[in-house]
Amino acid sequence: MLFTTAQDADRTQETPTLSIPSMPDIPKPGRKSKIIGIIAVVIAVLVFLVPVLVTNYTDLLWFRSIDFSNVFLGVVATRVILFVVFGLVAAI
Repeated sequence: MLFTTAQDADRTQETPTLSIPSMPDIPKPGRKSKIIGIIAVVIAVLVFLVPVLVTNYTDLLWFRSIDFSNVFLGVVATRVILFVVFGLVAAI
């Protein structure tokens, strides 16, 4: 390629650069938003946890009324042990 001036030669050797527009700054959540988020998480946990606890407590009361609370505690212990064992197996 034949260049007519020194400026033309410099232009061909420059590498084109792409400018990526910067993302707008996302504001950090304020104290009020954090409190609302924590309250929402607590309510969600309670919505799922309370029915399980109520059911298990009712079962415990029933097993106690017929003098078989050891059976209920054995069932609960077995469930917990199986949960832990299979959780560890799944983690491996």
